[in-house]
Amino acid sequence: MEFSRSIKLIVCLLMGCMLACNNSEQPFELIEIEAYDLIPEGITYDSENKSFFLSGLHRHKIVEYGRFSDELSNFIDEAYGGYGMGVGMKVDEDSRRLITLSSNNTDTSFSSSIHFWNMNDPSDHEVITRKDTSGFFFNDLIIDRSGNIIITDTEASRVWMIEKDDTLLQVIYEEAELYPNGITYDPERDEIYIASWQKGILRLDRENKSTHTIHTGEVKASQGIDGLYYHDNSLISIQNGYQDLSRHNIVRFRMNDNFMVSSTDTLAINHSSFNIPTTGVVVGDRFYCIANSQLDNLNQQTNEIIDTSILDPTYILGIPLSSH
Repeated sequence: MEFSRSIKLIVCLLMGCMLACNNSEQPFELIEIEAYDLIPEGITYDSENKSFFLSGLHRHKIVEYGRFSDELSNFIDEAYGGYGMGVGMKVDEDSRRLITLSSNNTDTSFSSSIHFWNMNDPSDHEVITRKDTSGFFFNDLIIDRSGNIIITDTEASRVWMIEKDDTLLQVIYEEAELYPNGITYDPERDEIYIASWQKGILRLDRENKSTHTIHTGEVKASQGIDGLYYHDNSLISIQNGYQDLSRHNIVRFRMNDNFMVSSTDTLAINHSSFNIPTTGVVVGDRFYCIANSQLDNLNQQTNEIIDTSILDPTYILGIPLSSH
């Protein structure tokens, strides 16, 4: 597919946002990228080169948007280096590597890989791959302050770790029906939070190998979360399912000193650009998310687009954090 142009629009709160606002609020930002059939799932940002990276579920490649302009290019070509269905990704600013997850699964075998790409030369890369005949799926990751990589395994209800400068994958936590999806990290307090599809957001206690809810009451408020992000003593979540599949929210949970929710505010509800929002990234005082993954238009068994006539460009929605 050719990517002929990229358009960056600053817009006021769009119709369909359904979010109360006043004149003091900053506008939302909408970035339109002509990547129609990428079906993006993961997104991250490189502050040095001012560019976004997106992973593709349908097109098994990574695209880069930015580099101080509105240019879209392939960071890696399709299936390069064994890259499969692309999901979680993070920029490791210290080592100048892009760390990404991908999977190549069949009906009888499962394979997930952690890729380490040189940001300036993706031909310089390393891959750690795990294969098994029982179900597992590496979904999202964080890098803690010691340089360890922590990975959620949604299918097997596990959390894995690769210690810094190592290649050994080790399970650090597993729990029945955990189904962990998004994961985020508070570097100041060295705390990990996991989005469990049914159990809501949980704090992972690595030392005692246990999890703890962040809610004092029902966990419904944080069920059905995909991406999860830490910012300024709060957790920002992308809620795209579970109780109401038609309700897509960006919700912020403010935390107290006891690692519990002190207040909740909704940053966006059913925005007009939403079509299964998945993951995001905090950039300065804004939260950027993949607004329309179009995931329901992909047959994940055959990796075929169901209806090519209804494909849209990819939209990245930028939401101001300081005005809420």
